[in-house]
Amino acid sequence: MKNVYRIGFYGRMVLQIGFQQNIRKLKNDSFTSEISFDMENRSYFIFTFFFFLCLSLQAQERLGLSIGNYSGVNGLVINPAYGTSLPYSWDVNIVSVGLFADNNYGFIKDASLLSIIKNGGNVEFANTSDTENQTAPNALIADYNKGKNFYYAQGNVHIMGPSFLAKMKDKHSFGLLTSMRAMAGTRKIPNALGYYEFEEYLKEQEIGIGKFRIAGAAWSEIGIHYGYDTEENLAFGVNAKYLMGYEGFYFGNKKKTGVIKHDNNVVDFLEANAEFGITNTYASDQNFNGIKKNGSGLALDLGVTYTIDRDYDDGYLLKLGVSIIDLGYINFNKNSEVHEISNVDLFSLDLDDYQSVETYDELITMSNNDIFGSLDVSKKGSDFSLTLPTALSLQADYSINKNLFVNATLVQHIPLGKNRLARTDILAISPRFEHRWFGAMLPISVLNYDQIHVGLSLRLAYLTIGSENLASLFASSSDFTGTDFYLALKVNPIKITKRKKNKKWKSRDARGVRPRGRGKVKCYF
Repeated sequence: MKNVYRIGFYGRMVLQIGFQQNIRKLKNDSFTSEISFDMENRSYFIFTFFFFLCLSLQAQERLGLSIGNYSGVNGLVINPAYGTSLPYSWDVNIVSVGLFADNNYGFIKDASLLSIIKNGGNVEFANTSDTENQTAPNALIADYNKGKNFYYAQGNVHIMGPSFLAKMKDKHSFGLLTSMRAMAGTRKIPNALGYYEFEEYLKEQEIGIGKFRIAGAAWSEIGIHYGYDTEENLAFGVNAKYLMGYEGFYFGNKKKTGVIKHDNNVVDFLEANAEFGITNTYASDQNFNGIKKNGSGLALDLGVTYTIDRDYDDGYLLKLGVSIIDLGYINFNKNSEVHEISNVDLFSLDLDDYQSVETYDELITMSNNDIFGSLDVSKKGSDFSLTLPTALSLQADYSINKNLFVNATLVQHIPLGKNRLARTDILAISPRFEHRWFGAMLPISVLNYDQIHVGLSLRLAYLTIGSENLASLFASSSDFTGTDFYLALKVNPIKITKRKKNKKWKSRDARGVRPRGRGKVKCYF
């Protein structure tokens, strides 16, 4: 089981204390009992690959739900200014669920989510040393990537609960938003912690582990929305949210650390400067006794849009949007701990001694004794804060005709705060067909400027279902590095709301656009 420590002992501590219950269950249940690669490789693979996949149940940005003239309350997630262009008097989200997971660290060769399920979890590690199981029939092959400058692994869940959006006087929009979210990941795992890179280092040779950070959290949100559509060329919107934090963790290797590995599974740390914080709700008792609130926070989404009308008919030619999303934080101040390991020049850890660790308390006690020769030395505080995955988003929506559109959306993370949740960078081009009762979108997206995904979203009346990584669900001809899908069920008026014309304001058409005279320019938000 020694390979699990290759991500660095402290990094492993964070992963274990946050998710050891799930990993232990995976080792014992019927699903993983069929996995044919050996225990040490299986454990490492679970930690560095399936950990991020299983944790993350928000699709990338759920473009099929948030983009389009009929997105309604779901569109507020990407740009709160979209609320004023609602083509109905109101829109209600009953429930929407999205999950996203992706990494460039490991993969399952020639597999899809469907083929993995059909195969009953029969997966064989490419470099297994368990000769008895190397020829498992119909086994899928799991392996690691090699040669990346940095590795990343990210995933998140976004469940939007009952939420509504209402429009008043064709000028104001109001809304209430509720959601549950969970995410974890890191954007830059040092190259030296790659599986094969670490393997190639010789015994008794110093390995330099560069700076990196990883963080994760689970929380819920309740928010209010307001949007204002000016008579001129601008409209804007804001979502103000109160956050309730349940579980969270972070780990930071604050400077380059020298590590030497030995044949007897002992690792020397030449210098250490690391810090981690975690909620310890289940530190000594692994039984799940319900969700507990361990912190709170605040967040804002801000947005604006600008729309240019067509010269020759109703509807817009181009709609431009700019937004800042997830600007906020969560402070965990209950059942929380912060530990620091610094100014320690040299210490050794026998990794075999930690294989029997069952709880977070045991891990902290043992590591403090090994590193400092005393207990409770590493603890430095009882609260910590995590910055939300703040991002800048740019949107451009071009209308080809009444029903055909092409959208371009950029979501670029903004690195705010020392301990922050990671967000995937996305650049997407999404042609779509939309009608009042049905629509289809084909998003083509680039993730972290590294991987290209093609998706599909379908809407029929009040139901939308889609994925921004369609191949991961069904195509077994490519490597499986993660998956993505979402669905939403909502309700709104059967008829499009039309207002009576007056001197200043004219009624909107089915796409939420107020027609004006030929050649005029206007903005919507």
